Amino acid sequence: PPRSTLFPYTTLFRSGYSAALLGLNTATFRIWDGMRALDYLASRPEVDAARLGCMGNSGGGTLTAYLSALDGRIVASAPACYISSLQHVCGAIGPQDAEQNLFGQMAFGLEHSGWLLLRATRPTCICAAQRDFFPVEGARQTFGEVQAVYRRLGAEERLSLVEHDGTHGWAEPLRLAGVGWMKRWLGVAGELAVPPEEETGVPEKEAWVTAEGQVM
Repeated sequence: PPRSTLFPYTTLFRSGYSAALLGLNTATFRIWDGMRALDYLASRPEVDAARLGCMGNSGGGTLTAYLSALDGRIVASAPACYISSLQHVCGAIGPQDAEQNLFGQMAFGLEHSGWLLLRATRPTCICAAQRDFFPVEGARQTFGEVQAVYRRLGAEERLSLVEHDGTHGWAEPLRLAGVGWMKRWLGVAGELAVPPEEETGVPEKEAWVTAEGQVM
């Protein structure tokens, strides 16, 4: 389907257009913010800075892939509903969100597999929805390419592909797979509860970062 039927073009791409006019890419800002969030997380007294994991869905899956490749502090990674291949994604939906279109990435050969290979052989779980607009065929192709490298390096068990028969979204099976991956590779003892998607754990107003909950 046309891109316009999938996402609104308004605020989603405004920052991308503005950055491009300055010769910048929106991914730069997201990666920087993510790394600074890791700085804060690692500084917390209750956090073991040697056992950090990263997982997220869609745009969060994109940022997870970027951070996991570029920040060596991330031990275990589980990007969801993002990893595919540029060939499959461009054939299905064309250009993606602003931070997913890196200047010249096709010219210098940066595929989705490249983000995963940059962190080889650290534990990585690709979470994919079979009816996603990020084609699952691309996820399978990328998994196969990266798996060959992990296998050759004797670390095949550190790479996984989990599929869910659903559409784009962080469905419960994918969230459970991500949490299970973190538990396994971060050495977490006991059971980890994954609350229903509608439960945030705190009242909405307690999560606000401004008095009115609006940052625009």
